[in-house]
Amino acid sequence: MASLGLVFVGQHVLNSATPVTGGYNGRRTPDFELFGFTFTDSDPDLYVLGVPFDRTERLWYLGLVLAGLGWFFARGVLAGRPGRAMRTLRDSEIAAAVTGVDVPVYRAKAFGLSSMYAGLAGVLYALSIGSVAPESFAFDVSVQYLTMIVLGGLGSAGGAVAGALFVTALPLVLDEYSGSVPGLSEPGSDGVSYAEASRYAFGALVIVIILIQPAGLAGIARRVSNRVRRGTRDSPDDLAAPA
Repeated sequence: MASLGLVFVGQHVLNSATPVTGGYNGRRTPDFELFGFTFTDSDPDLYVLGVPFDRTERLWYLGLVLAGLGWFFARGVLAGRPGRAMRTLRDSEIAAAVTGVDVPVYRAKAFGLSSMYAGLAGVLYALSIGSVAPESFAFDVSVQYLTMIVLGGLGSAGGAVAGALFVTALPLVLDEYSGSVPGLSEPGSDGVSYAEASRYAFGALVIVIILIQPAGLAGIARRVSNRVRRGTRDSPDDLAAPA
């Protein structure tokens, strides 16, 4: 609750700091350049295998590379000693302190690590839309991120990626096939829009995941993988008695 409360405090501060943030209207993002390679539409046309690579395509592939590096780094952190310490701290602060985990230090490390990912994602988001305003980071965005983590699986880098893909893709899929899905209607009409339907689906899925599989999509994937491995080890050929 304290973390969610910081969302409203942060919005108030950002809206008030007009000389820095631009207030409610926000600020335009400057042209981005990386190692002499610009991410603007003003460059000469760049074609790769006949496909034009303008600002949107360049930012998309940059985000894809950074997302892959971020997943690889998070996976390494979780697999090492810091990840074990953070998992112990998440489950029980007393148990973490007894086993030698410096609770305040690892709290600060977890906060700094999550802030690094949030800052990088915020930069890419601002570059993709061309501007940034405090209203872009409202309460519903925090709820959406929480939904991604719960559905994907707490403490799993792969689960976080799967949850983010699912939460991002479902509204787009419902929008694409809203005419074929019974009960959905255009936004602003009397019926249920695809955005509302996706929120209902997320709420129902969160309840189901918490009741049935608290580990989320990552836990389901691990369970299926374990069953497949057990089935391979216990195949009929291996269990057959010698003649």
